[in-house]
Amino acid sequence: MAISSPTEVGGNNMHEKPIVESEKSFLDHWIETEFNEQYESQVRILHDLRLIEIFPGKDVMGIIGIDGKEYPVPTKQEIIDEIKRDPEKYETKMKQGFTKIQLTPFALPLERLTMTLERTLLDHYKRKKLFAFKKNSSDPDKQLELNKKEPLLVSAGWVDDEKPIGLHGSDVTGKCVYHIERFSETNHGGHTKAEILLAQTGLNAQATSLFAGWEIKLLQSPEIIPTASDSNVNGTMRPGLYTNPEHLLTILKSDQQCANEQGITNEDWLIQFLISLEQNNQVLDMMSVHYTRVACCIIGSYQPKIYCVGIGYWNEKENQTCLYSTDIVNKIFASEVRTAVPVGPELNYPT
Repeated sequence: MAISSPTEVGGNNMHEKPIVESEKSFLDHWIETEFNEQYESQVRILHDLRLIEIFPGKDVMGIIGIDGKEYPVPTKQEIIDEIKRDPEKYETKMKQGFTKIQLTPFALPLERLTMTLERTLLDHYKRKKLFAFKKNSSDPDKQLELNKKEPLLVSAGWVDDEKPIGLHGSDVTGKCVYHIERFSETNHGGHTKAEILLAQTGLNAQATSLFAGWEIKLLQSPEIIPTASDSNVNGTMRPGLYTNPEHLLTILKSDQQCANEQGITNEDWLIQFLISLEQNNQVLDMMSVHYTRVACCIIGSYQPKIYCVGIGYWNEKENQTCLYSTDIVNKIFASEVRTAVPVGPELNYPT
């Protein structure tokens, strides 16, 4: 008889001690439960929306970036392995509420993402499946009207329809930079999409990225932005942030509760909006006629020439989604904030 536990000997009797299985960590439990479902759902949605495709002559799905290169969808195992490289960091953020994985097809043109959202809004409205966001799943559905002539209103600073086709987006023209360190015209510390893609593929950096063409993020769940007084039932969700963009960047750099977080990008916000529509038929970030909720500040995307960042919301008064620009010290249009925890090591750029 094989004995797999220590024994105590008393006279002629041997008593086996039962094995007590150690409790799984918060992180391991999340990987085994929520992660798989979230990943599969998002890949299916991105495929259904025709944002990802099977590469010609290959049994691989992915996206074609603004640089014309193929970027495969990161695999589940690649994401899991990267998270497990620093389990303490990610588990700490998950306990603060960052439990929703998001696969953002970053290399895709911003112009294409806005066109996809516009088409999806029209489709949901046509099928009478365009609802207000519900904080509680048990709340009744609230059908929304839609401005069919202009379901998505985008600032020309982000997508300029007067430019030639293919050059509409500020990500292609280089007028937008991402993940800045400070608000400055020339010393912002951010990078254009083209520079980030070069760094990810190793052509202009010291190392390559497993997630080239993509940005993998952990977002707070549920999708409603927590206010400064919100916390979840366990008291573990980090309080929300409500401020102007300039102060927000300072908070993200100095507040220990916000460690390892960054502002989301326009691409992140558009994908999150699309996922909410496809999974729940609900819009995000509703600015009601009574202004009971405010817009989402998107400091991950910055226009240095005009000192503006992104701001996104559903405009209940005009029945349309808006992706605007707002100046960095705008205190009238102060916003609640979506932040994200990037998965993976920082990219290296040439000095």
